[in-house]
Amino acid sequence: MRTQALLGVSLIAFLGISGFATANPEISVAITRPAADRALALALKPHETPARLLKRAGVPADQARQILAALYRAAPKRVFSAGDVFSLTLSRDFGDGASLVSLHVENGVKGDITLFAQDDAAPGNASRARRSVRGTAGGNLSVVLADIGLPPTVVDGVRTALAHDPDVSGGFDSRTRFALVYEMPRDDDDGDPALSHLTLSSPDGREHQLISYPAFRMPSVFAAAEGTPAPDLSRMTQDLPISGGKLTSPWGWRMHPVLKRPQFHKGVDFSAPAGTPVHATADGMVAFEGRHGNYGRMIRLHHGSGAETVYAHLQGFAGGVKSGAHVHRGQVIGYVGRSGLATGNHLYYEVLADGHHLDPLGAEALRLLHSAAADGTTARKLVFKK
Repeated sequence: MRTQALLGVSLIAFLGISGFATANPEISVAITRPAADRALALALKPHETPARLLKRAGVPADQARQILAALYRAAPKRVFSAGDVFSLTLSRDFGDGASLVSLHVENGVKGDITLFAQDDAAPGNASRARRSVRGTAGGNLSVVLADIGLPPTVVDGVRTALAHDPDVSGGFDSRTRFALVYEMPRDDDDGDPALSHLTLSSPDGREHQLISYPAFRMPSVFAAAEGTPAPDLSRMTQDLPISGGKLTSPWGWRMHPVLKRPQFHKGVDFSAPAGTPVHATADGMVAFEGRHGNYGRMIRLHHGSGAETVYAHLQGFAGGVKSGAHVHRGQVIGYVGRSGLATGNHLYYEVLADGHHLDPLGAEALRLLHSAAADGTTARKLVFKK
């Protein structure tokens, strides 16, 4: 028997579920943990603070401040001491640093805390309305939440959170109670609903706290200062592969829109009408043009000194754009489409340095491509090898 009571738009919803309980309450929730670039388990050294531990792990300072603020909000009375173990998952796809994807730490004998990166996380944002839900987890928490009618982006956030908590990722007692808080955009905010935090209370009294924090982005040269508005893409046309497109998915960790699992987005997506011209962002040579798996119709350009750009999900290629051909900055090389694994017409764009992915809108990538644009002779000297 299932009873549901939703007490107002922003009030707590209490959900009681007995149908999921069985003689064996340990039910697997079939959660797939995301592939980690690098996992670390670091113990606090004598006289070391959590801030210094994150610095030792190579976490960027701006991101570390956000994570520590969330950690101390979750456990304001917790005093960390030598020997406390911090389990970290880091991505090596962050320029010269190591972006933190998740952090897990025990919070005394009866609890633990998991912090995880989420694209739309905005905890404590006064411009967003907070809503909360309570209930029983049952056999599969994400199914329960979807049945209640929670927004899909919130349910995806829950899946991501559970995947990053080593204590619950393999399944938990169906009688576990949950308390969930999420944030809704107001009328003047075009963002998506996002999970803020989730608390799971096991029948044995153990409490799991799962808290989101904003996924880190390499500072852009157009918005490097904290608190400055997002870059005006209309003024960056000479640095972008398309004109008039909308940035719909930035670089970093996200829930894949088709595969529905946490995945690192190694480029950026720009939505635009089918047939919108795609431009080379620097002088270079066509290293590949054709179909490439989930990328669909794709072009890869070499720019010299290890610099490369990738343009994918294309509808078609411009005339003369063949392997071995030389192109110049701003030249039309293809057209926006939805080939490959795509949910709509858009361009997927990558920037690489010596095979290492960079944030295409970050300072390092823009400097790299500006250098290539300033020295076209490097690109003209490239020789295509089959």
